Amino acid sequence: MRTVLTLLLTLALTQPTLAKPKPKITMADAKSTALKRIPGKLKSAELETEKGKLVYSFDIITDAKKIMEVQIDAMTGEVVEVEEETPEHEKQEEQKDRKRAAKK
Repeated sequence: MRTVLTLLLTLALTQPTLAKPKPKITMADAKSTALKRIPGKLKSAELETEKGKLVYSFDIITDAKKIMEVQIDAMTGEVVEVEEETPEHEKQEEQKDRKRAAKK
């Protein structure tokens, strides 16, 4: 019995954790990169997982009054995606956020 408990404890302590990886890039650095790519006024910023990658997502209002979403890889600092936010896209994002919040 003691051997089994020791084995279980050893396995539990040596297994990698399933915790969310920590970003290597700071929010401030990612914000700077995003605003260099799409100049404008920052509307929102968040750290999220998109398509299996940990990314910072920034909504930026341009001088032309368009809302652009810029995603920055939280591990490398590279721009992952840039797209214009449409009302339909924002609605889909809100639904995803609600589902994520309900799971927590």
